[in-house]
Amino acid sequence: MTTNAMQQAIKDEIKDLEQEYGIEVLLAVEYGSRAWGLEHAGSDHDIRLIYRDSPHQAFSLFQDREMIAHPTMVDGVEVDLTCWSLPKALKLATVSNPQLNEFLACPVRYRSEEAFVEDLTRICKAASPRVMAHYYRGSAKKNLLQKICDQRQVDVKATLQMVRGTLSAQWIVQNPDQGAFPPVDFETLLDAVDHSKDRLYFDETRAQIDRLVALKREGGHCRDPHDICLIEQFGLEAMERLPEQIGHLDNPYVDQALAEQAFQNQYPQIFPKEEINYPEVCL
Repeated sequence: MTTNAMQQAIKDEIKDLEQEYGIEVLLAVEYGSRAWGLEHAGSDHDIRLIYRDSPHQAFSLFQDREMIAHPTMVDGVEVDLTCWSLPKALKLATVSNPQLNEFLACPVRYRSEEAFVEDLTRICKAASPRVMAHYYRGSAKKNLLQKICDQRQVDVKATLQMVRGTLSAQWIVQNPDQGAFPPVDFETLLDAVDHSKDRLYFDETRAQIDRLVALKREGGHCRDPHDICLIEQFGLEAMERLPEQIGHLDNPYVDQALAEQAFQNQYPQIFPKEEINYPEVCL
C-alpha cells in the first residue's frame, strides 16, 4: 500500500473508531519510530489520539474511561490506535508531561481540531523544563538499566530509545528557555545537541549510533553487546551528570486554569461563553 493510501486507510480507521466508541477525535498523530525517522519497511503505525466524549458521557457520574486501546490491521500492517481522553491529556499537560509536546511536534497529523490544538499549545508552552528533562532522563535510565546493561544481546529499539531520551534531556539543559522543546526527529536531535564537552571519543560513539540507526531502518538485529559499548558508556556518564544539570533548570508552575478553560471550550453547550454587555452611550 502506498503512503498516501495508508494514510487514508488510517483516517478511515479513525472515523470507524469514533463511531464505535461514540467519541470525537481532536488530535491524531503518527508517533513512535515513524515520527522519529527510525522506521523500517515493516514498522507498525503507532497512532496517538486525543478524544472528546459526548456531554452525556463526559459528565456521567460513573464515567471513568481515560483511554482506549484499539490495535488493528490494515493490509497486513499493524496499526496501534492509543487514545487519551480529553481530561487525561489536559491533566498530563499541566504536569509538564513532554509526550503532549511531542504529539504537537509530530510531522504527520491525521486529525487536528484547530481550537483544541491552540489551547493545548498554550498549555505546553508553559511546561517546566526541569520536569521534562527529568522525565527524559528517567525514561533513558530505565532502558539503560533494564534492557541494555549486562545483556547478552542488543535490544536495538531500547538502545535507541535510551539515546533519544538522553539527548532530549541534554538538549533541554542546553536550551533551558520555557516553551522550548527538543526536535522529534532522531537525527535532527542528535545534531542539535552540543557534545564538545563530552568524552573525547564521542565521534566514535556517534559512529556506533549511526550504525545502529542504519540497522534499525533495515529491520536487522545486533547480537554483540560490544557493538554498543560506547553508547552504553555514553548513557551511563550522562545519567551521572544530568541530575545536577537538571537541578539548575527553571521549574515554573503550569496554571491549571489554562487546562480548565481548554476543557470548557470543548463543551460550549455546557459552558457557554459569557456575553459582555457594554453600557449604552447617550449622545
